[in-house]
Amino acid sequence: MNKAKATSRINYFILCLSPILLILILFVSAFAFNPNKANIDPSATKWVFHSEVKGVKIYYQINTCEKQSVVFLKFNNTNSKKVSVTWKEAFYTKQVPEEKDSHKGTKQLTLPPGETSQSDCSAVRIKECITFSHEAIPTYIADITEFKIKDIHVTTP
Repeated sequence: MNKAKATSRINYFILCLSPILLILILFVSAFAFNPNKANIDPSATKWVFHSEVKGVKIYYQINTCEKQSVVFLKFNNTNSKKVSVTWKEAFYTKQVPEEKDSHKGTKQLTLPPGETSQSDCSAVRIKECITFSHEAIPTYIADITEFKIKDIHVTTP
């Protein structure tokens, strides 16, 4: 009879504690997962030189943020005055290995002399310098493999 009571008590505690443990696990996991956390792949943090147009050097970096492909841009304005840059972006992906233009069209950015870049997805300061794969190609979850900048124009504002 003691064995039956002990088993009954264990079952009672399991029934009572299971929901509490489940809530505790969900609570902890909700705070452990931060969607704004950078989570950048350190093996892919090298800038690739793309081109130079009228004193503006353009670099890019394909990386991942929260398991999503992302392209970071860096501009180095070697001019002594601010300039305006416009460009279009194109992507190659694992899913579609041919050039696909971004649906965002032409991007524009005014650059002061010096370096302007975005290399962190947790605190986006310059939205023109970062493109997430779902923004570039919204019809599917893309794994970006190559990146091109096209129709680059540099003017003095």
